[in-house]
Amino acid sequence: CIRDRYQPGRESPDNIEKRDKALDALKKAYEIDPTNKEIIYSLGDMYDKIRDFEEAEKMYLKIVEMEPTKMENYYVVAQFYTRYAGGTEEEATDGGKTPFQKAEEMYMRRIEVDPEDPKGYAYIAQFYDNLTPIPEFDKANNFHMIRAKREPDNAEVWYAIGVNRWAKAHRLQNMISAAEQKKLADESEAALQKAIEMDPSYPEPYAYMSVLNRSLKARLWPENAARLTQEAAQWAEKFQVARKREADRRRVEQELRGIR
Repeated sequence: CIRDRYQPGRESPDNIEKRDKALDALKKAYEIDPTNKEIIYSLGDMYDKIRDFEEAEKMYLKIVEMEPTKMENYYVVAQFYTRYAGGTEEEATDGGKTPFQKAEEMYMRRIEVDPEDPKGYAYIAQFYDNLTPIPEFDKANNFHMIRAKREPDNAEVWYAIGVNRWAKAHRLQNMISAAEQKKLADESEAALQKAIEMDPSYPEPYAYMSVLNRSLKARLWPENAARLTQEAAQWAEKFQVARKREADRRRVEQELRGIR
């Protein structure tokens, strides 16, 4: 029953008792069957929930050791480290590495296991794109570009590049020159246009073409602001049309699956 489960963050005596019972049960199960992946993962997850970093890390790394060729294991461990990485300046754990550095290392280990798999580059690019408070935009873009070489016809890759270049110019507008921002705006537009050419039915690039024109290009080229704002509205309309078509397509697919 969900109501009987431990709820992280609640310090009531009843909830603490549930935590202790769940942890004891998992420890006993692990003692009985120390090679059971489900038990190891569940125990790692439990340690993670109670913020016992060291014990959780041991369990998650054990899964990687047991299945070194299973790609999703690296992603699970990298995500675990990311939850403890408050940025690039957090304190180092044992071994002299911060959770941030360990997350980077795990994403790279995943790439090393299968360097031809584009997903590995997508995962680490997403990691750098989502860092707080300030993403590592250029590191992320480097991996987006490596992925693009392996999937040159994938519209999603070029969409990700377009968003990355826009985000850097927009987020760092008070830290980088107008000339660099203009260069980033051009790179963003080229990537988004490429995504649209590859897959005209893909809605998101239209949305970001609108955002790019309205929030960035109109500011950087104020002499063309009226035209760029109008183009932004046109791109927004195209996004709505593409999104409706996508929703209609999914509905038809669901109906066909229901008929079958």
